[in-house]
Amino acid sequence: MSSLQTFFVIVSLFCCVGVKAQVGVTTQEDVWTTKKDEKTGKLAIYTIEGRVLLDNLDSIKRLKRNVFVVTKNNQKGIYDSKGKELIPIKYDKIEVFGDYWYSFWKVYLNGRQGLYTYEGKQVLPAEYENISHIDRGYKKSPSLIVKEKNKYGMFNGEGERLIKSEYDDVRFYNDHYVFLKGEQKDYLKRDRQTLLKGITIKEPITNWVNENGNSKQLSYFIFEDNEGKFGLLNEEDSVLIKSQYESMDSYYNFASGKTDYLIVKQNSLYGVVNLSNEVVVPFKYKSFSKIYVRDYFVLEDEEGYMLCSMKDNSIFQSLHFDNIREAEGPYAVIEKRGKKAFLNKQTLALLFPFKYEDISIAIEDSLYCVKLNGKYGIVDKDDKVVIPYMYDSELYKVGGDKFVVNKDNKYGIINFNNQLVFGMISHPILAYDDYFQVMDISRNNPEYDWNFKEIKRK
Repeated sequence: MSSLQTFFVIVSLFCCVGVKAQVGVTTQEDVWTTKKDEKTGKLAIYTIEGRVLLDNLDSIKRLKRNVFVVTKNNQKGIYDSKGKELIPIKYDKIEVFGDYWYSFWKVYLNGRQGLYTYEGKQVLPAEYENISHIDRGYKKSPSLIVKEKNKYGMFNGEGERLIKSEYDDVRFYNDHYVFLKGEQKDYLKRDRQTLLKGITIKEPITNWVNENGNSKQLSYFIFEDNEGKFGLLNEEDSVLIKSQYESMDSYYNFASGKTDYLIVKQNSLYGVVNLSNEVVVPFKYKSFSKIYVRDYFVLEDEEGYMLCSMKDNSIFQSLHFDNIREAEGPYAVIEKRGKKAFLNKQTLALLFPFKYEDISIAIEDSLYCVKLNGKYGIVDKDDKVVIPYMYDSELYKVGGDKFVVNKDNKYGIINFNNQLVFGMISHPILAYDDYFQVMDISRNNPEYDWNFKEIKRK
């Protein structure tokens, strides 16, 4: 008769209460004896008194919290350190599932999933194609998203159905979980367990405020109802502004570091309201535009576009224009009746009168490439001509103190005195930081350094 090899497993019980770990005391009841039959390789578990708890086991695997996954005939179950069955030995796979505060056992059987609590209470039978969870926050039991018959629904952490499995998909968008059914979208905040229906959440707004010396995040959500009207929700999904506007856009106010204002449309005219729905700019403007001018956006009246200040809710009435766009450095390109100038985004001072057809920065805050009467040249910040208006395309600085130029379909390189230092030639010139290239296929596109010496590549 074969001898039996004896193994002793001494278990110390740990339990987690809140965020503090408490160490239990080892007792005689926490001691197992595991014996292995050397002929069959099967394991048996005995109490310290020699009573058989389990036999004919394939394996025993110890997990955290002093529970054991046991395998018998390729099926798995869970037992505690005293030999109590928590999950019967009938599943294909068992794994830990959940969040920091609430953990479950996820069980797999014949391609389906189910859930048990850590103490061994069945939450969901192994009937679902997939189970995932939503962490609802500090010490809140998670919500359980299930997929069954190719549709999605939701249970709470106790296994009570909250949302019928009738949705095609569940996605996370704009700080909400979106339950999709055809074109219909219903919304769920991660800490909520009921759906918000009949609206579409369009845009989140996040503000940080100082409260008793601590920084606190506030969230708001622009929404649209089924009639195409827009309103505002707070982070509790309560309505701050009822759906009443034809459109609504947020505008971040750099002056305050928050989104203080909403640009809204009512009766086909635009105005501005604050988050309490108080009108700060009246409804009399034909359009609005967001621009990259700090603390400003654009409104349009019958005479054209104007800048609206987010600093003091004032309209820059002295300047009407037709278009404005971002440029390099501190400037925006501003256009009126087809002529362009630079607007200083900090001071709102105009650089140059409205006389140029095009304008760009040639050298930051020093020289500017402008187009007048169809030709390009260079001027300084006092509008004094540095290089005459004589070239067919925009000039750009290269090689430290030079410009690539184009005139009458010929290309060359000039210095700051408008003296030709290379060209003019019929082949385009491509310039880089440390060399330029002549696009002449017949010469294999030769390259030159900025001393105009040809570079021979190996």
